[in-house]
Amino acid sequence: MHVSDHPYERAPLAADCGPGWADVVAACRPHGALVLALLGHTGAQGSSGYGQIPLWAPSAVPDVATCEVPVAMEPADVDALVAGFAAAARVAVGAGVDGVEVDAGARPLLRQFASGLTNHRSDAYGADRLRLLHEVLAAVRAELGRGRVLALRLCCDEEAPWAGIIPSLAVEHVQDLAPLVDLLVVVRGSGLTPSAYRPRRAHPAAFNAELTRSMRAAASGTPVVLQGSVVDVAAAQRALDDGVADAVEMTRAQTADADPWARRGPASRCGPARCATRPARCATCATRWSAASRIRPRGALSPSCWPRPAGRSRW
Repeated sequence: MHVSDHPYERAPLAADCGPGWADVVAACRPHGALVLALLGHTGAQGSSGYGQIPLWAPSAVPDVATCEVPVAMEPADVDALVAGFAAAARVAVGAGVDGVEVDAGARPLLRQFASGLTNHRSDAYGADRLRLLHEVLAAVRAELGRGRVLALRLCCDEEAPWAGIIPSLAVEHVQDLAPLVDLLVVVRGSGLTPSAYRPRRAHPAAFNAELTRSMRAAASGTPVVLQGSVVDVAAAQRALDDGVADAVEMTRAQTADADPWARRGPASRCGPARCATRPARCATCATRWSAASRIRPRGALSPSCWPRPAGRSRW
């Protein structure tokens, strides 16, 4: 959402996303689906290799993965960041989206400002580590106006208890921030713990369930979303029935099968006819095929999913 952030080669700048967002809206609206534009800035967890400019961060703390030292943002940089979020939200509204999700999850700069691991500032943004998030949410809300959703993807456990965001602190964050948004997505992880937001098969299904349940109790009625290896429709329904969350995010499940509800069939015996109607289950392998892969199933889409490399569902 700002030119200071270029985390990967084909990272789209929000200012250029209007036509693409409009196409997604046009494709989804006939089916009754809501479309939210995700806005974020990766800060010190980005890359200076593509933009050839210093990485922004709350403090000059080296990134644990790359060892690159970012620059501590000056007040003018902070103002430009907030303005960038507002401008990006304006583009999204112009594209007809139903709302915006502000990303303060495992990687983004907004999480870095909220964390004692990376925010060592002595100014107002260090005294109140949520101050920047407050300013960004207010700026985006002003651009959305009435009738559009403001969602927040929030890291509630960095798995770094010596200085980072821990669940008990996240409860305080949620109590502070939930009244400002219409939807809260609970995630975990940081640069120290990438497996917490890119889980593999060793992680149990719905591994964020108890964290999400505790954040929902603190959210004062703001709807809360469960995220994290929920790859089965029945598991998602159990989470809703058990009061874990108000909604469930199933990203990789829909990569394996974009319409698991319509294809849902008997869970037992799978004859040829039944197999055709059963969803293709996500294997949580965190593997995808790309055009650059040296070994790839013949006919695989680029990129696509291991269980269905030649299927109709793709990233």
